[in-house]
Amino acid sequence: MRDITKRSLDAFFSGKEFRRDNTEVSVNPSRSGLVILYLHGNAIARRPVKGERVEVSAAGWATSTTKERLNGLMSRVGANLWQEDFVWYYSVPYYKPGQVFNTEKGHWTVVREGGDLEQLADVKGESND
Repeated sequence: MRDITKRSLDAFFSGKEFRRDNTEVSVNPSRSGLVILYLHGNAIARRPVKGERVEVSAAGWATSTTKERLNGLMSRVGANLWQEDFVWYYSVPYYKPGQVFNTEKGHWTVVREGGDLEQLADVKGESND
């Protein structure tokens, strides 16, 4: 895991502001009530300031950097992302085969402890931030 990924995820999970190069963690307890991880200005992970639910998104950017940041986050709950023929998959080692991970802009996926993921329905007009 790259140092910037580790540091940004430490900030994300501890609810602290972080900014380095193309990665930022924003904490807005009064405005949105969320801690948000940004990559190149696109929200790729969010969670309530007070709460455990974590949602992830590729924000329409199926890049190796996006996948590396999300893999860092998902490894903390026992899941991982991988790619084959330009399609992203997620899996939980040892007991769950790969399932397609939606990389479209505006699509969010809930990451649960133990690696289970729940694809959320797209919300029309929902921005990625």
